[in-house]
Amino acid sequence: MYEEIIYGPEDAIPLASNNHETIVIEVITCNYKVKKGYIDNGSAIDVLYYKTFKELQLEDRQLIPVRTPLIGFAGPPVRPEGMITLMVTVGVSQKCQTVPVNFAVVRELSSYNMISGRPTLNAFRAVCSTLHLSMKFPTPAGVVEVLGDPKVVRTCYIATLKSKEKLVVQTACLEPWEPMEKGERLETDEGLAELPVRPDRPKRTHGIPTELVVHRLQVDPNARPVKQKKRNFVPERKEVVKSEVGKLLEAKIVKEVYYPTRLANPVLVKKEESFEFTYMQCFILV
Repeated sequence: MYEEIIYGPEDAIPLASNNHETIVIEVITCNYKVKKGYIDNGSAIDVLYYKTFKELQLEDRQLIPVRTPLIGFAGPPVRPEGMITLMVTVGVSQKCQTVPVNFAVVRELSSYNMISGRPTLNAFRAVCSTLHLSMKFPTPAGVVEVLGDPKVVRTCYIATLKSKEKLVVQTACLEPWEPMEKGERLETDEGLAELPVRPDRPKRTHGIPTELVVHRLQVDPNARPVKQKKRNFVPERKEVVKSEVGKLLEAKIVKEVYYPTRLANPVLVKKEESFEFTYMQCFILV
């Protein structure tokens, strides 16, 4: 079964390879032929879309709850409906292979029915070639080659452009969710520290140790220094600047330094709080 898998001059290169198409194949699962199966060796999980899940006559009670979100290239993380293990067959006649696949079921729009990631490819011991738009894997009857359908690929690509589809990938393994016993907490009090609260502004804390959190600005040392001209404030705003800077100095958030070639004026913005208008100070880094 461990035969050599190679791509050589005898393997045909379809014209669709010039467009750098993806590999889309057909698989068999739950006694159904499932087309539009996207091969994605950049995905760490296998995805089954919810619409396909229902068309396979599967029920929600068969899903195993999970708590790990799917991380994509754009948009917020996607929360799977759950996991399900299905037997997936690839190939035809005697030259085929069947393996169990753990799918994450997601309720998202897609022109594909499923995404086969690295777990499936590794289970089949498959080798993919996007140049040849094919996938080869060993079976007891020899090496099997499954070709992608360029027409289906093009149809899915056009449908994706017209829809609001989000391509999801995963950078970590899915972690099954288990209900906690009543009264069980997610964390303990060990290692928790009580932080002091400002009496005048109870929503803010002060005196946070640097061992807990530190804020740093990524400043390019090669950037050209800029010195702004001094901006004059009316007495009311001048007092606000003095008061706010004093608070920052007292909390040791800022310190007094002298930069003759790099200076910036403070910016005051009105902020509504407790039905009174106060000034919120902003500093511009130049």
